[in-house]
Amino acid sequence: MRTGYVTWCCLCLAVVGWGPAVAGDQLEEARTLARAGQHAEAVPLYEGLIAQTERIQGGDSEEFVSLLHELAVQRHALGEVGEAETLYQRSVDVAQLLGGARSALLVPGLRGLAALAAGKGSIDKALSFNLQALRIQEASNDPRSERARTLAEIGLLSQLQGQDHFAEHFYREVLEIDDGEGLEGTEIATIAGNLGAMCARQDRYLEAEPFYRRAVEVRERLLGPEDPSLASVLFDLANLYLRLDRLPEAAPLLERALRIREKVAPNDLALSDIVSQLAATYHQLGRTTEADLHFGMAKAMLDALCTGREQTEACRSSISTYRESKNLARDAPARIASVPPSSPPPSSPPQLVPEPVRAVAQSDPKPTVTVPPPSAASPSSTVSTPTASPTSTRTGKFYRAQLAARPERDEATQFLHEIRDAYPDLVGSVPAAIVRVDLAERGIWFRIQVGEFDEASGARKLCQKLVDRGHDGCWAVEAVAE
Repeated sequence: MRTGYVTWCCLCLAVVGWGPAVAGDQLEEARTLARAGQHAEAVPLYEGLIAQTERIQGGDSEEFVSLLHELAVQRHALGEVGEAETLYQRSVDVAQLLGGARSALLVPGLRGLAALAAGKGSIDKALSFNLQALRIQEASNDPRSERARTLAEIGLLSQLQGQDHFAEHFYREVLEIDDGEGLEGTEIATIAGNLGAMCARQDRYLEAEPFYRRAVEVRERLLGPEDPSLASVLFDLANLYLRLDRLPEAAPLLERALRIREKVAPNDLALSDIVSQLAATYHQLGRTTEADLHFGMAKAMLDALCTGREQTEACRSSISTYRESKNLARDAPARIASVPPSSPPPSSPPQLVPEPVRAVAQSDPKPTVTVPPPSAASPSSTVSTPTASPTSTRTGKFYRAQLAARPERDEATQFLHEIRDAYPDLVGSVPAAIVRVDLAERGIWFRIQVGEFDEASGARKLCQKLVDRGHDGCWAVEAVAE
């Protein structure tokens, strides 16, 4: 959360519009560099302007305060915290000397000091600076847009402290000020999403819905319908509808979140949470075949990502989500007759059907070892299998069904033999591969994948057949042959 606040504040530290009467071209050049993110190049220009202004006007002018603040912003952006703090404080001291403790000149420096304090984890100190700035803004009729930004920062700091009541108050004020005038649209979306979450935590679901909807609408309008930031908001709104027993509205939102998330992060736990929730939703809607398939997908993801890491916080959370979803499906009867499907049947246009979870094999240090089916004489096989398939000669993109992952290659190979023995008619004679992946701190893993399909739908159909026959864990993955 602390990192999120620092990122937020970097957006908030916009260069103010004041300017000295001297060296106009040099000032415009410095500001152009600052807006372009070329902070290191802007610093010497600002330093020259400050020296020139101090020489001509003295060190007690509004222009001097403005330049001190703008240089502080550049130092702050470069991570030079000590230098930035000295400059912010100096701008505050000069502003107070010029206009007193209630001068509007103090506001930019106070907000800069607040951002530095928050970055160091001193939330109380950051709140104090921002509240002081807000009091000055309210007394001096500061532009509404500037007040909105200060209110937003106070709301975020209150939320970081767990003071949702105060955060909600300040967030609501932001949204009431000319629809958040002066803030970036994505900041308004973040505030609306935060308000939705606060209301939902207090079981105020009907109040939460318009905030979540606003967050979705703003992000869609500004960033497009497939922007990665939409996935979490869609997931939150879908969960709200599930709590309100509005299942037909929840399912398409989860499907959208799944499509978006799997494109940008096909191997993370947030994706498994979406799949688990979607599986439970499908079950309650009476779409039990799709529910079983998605439960299998979620199980396979957790198997690949959390085996050996079950006690980490992220894995505990996702495993809990999966188990709760399975329990919900077990305890809640399928509503086959009472609730219509929330999306078209499989014969409808494909855009409403979740795409495969993609695990791109070309990122693996040693992508694949193709494993032919075992012969009848194989010591690990107890059932005679069809004739072994030839070694894969595929090139380019294709798809496989991923069945599991194991920490040792021998274990993965043994599992493959066992799965072939268990389902000889489905996977006994199809090409298979053991895919080695390096998951950094999670170590080396070996994924068991079978089949080679031109389309993801072929891999999904194989997964469906395996799940129908009792295999727990399967999802379609994209692979690229060498």
